[in-house]
Amino acid sequence: MEEHLESKRLEFPRFFFLSNDDLLNILAETRDPLLVQPHMKKCFEGIAELIFNNNIDIIGMKSSEKEEIMFLERIMPRNFKSAVEKWLLKVEEQMRSSLSKVMEDALLDL
Repeated sequence: MEEHLESKRLEFPRFFFLSNDDLLNILAETRDPLLVQPHMKKCFEGIAELIFNNNIDIIGMKSSEKEEIMFLERIMPRNFKSAVEKWLLKVEEQMRSSLSKVMEDALLDL
């Protein structure tokens, strides 16, 4: 079991911030991306929760202060089967590119 958790942590290094119990909880609930929500703060410091549309596609993120950033591209967790670590890598990618775009737009507005 420990080897399996270590392999998942190596695939998605932010899992190192989670306890074994939290990681097992995430991996056990891979079919329902909404059940990952309680662990978002532990994986991503600035993300309190993800924003989902009606199809359970991830379309953005929300901070603890309720600030919302919409992603440039939607993420469809169902396309990743039970590989939660793979769609969380996409969340990390969209987090960076979307924040970069927001900052670029803000500088242009100045």
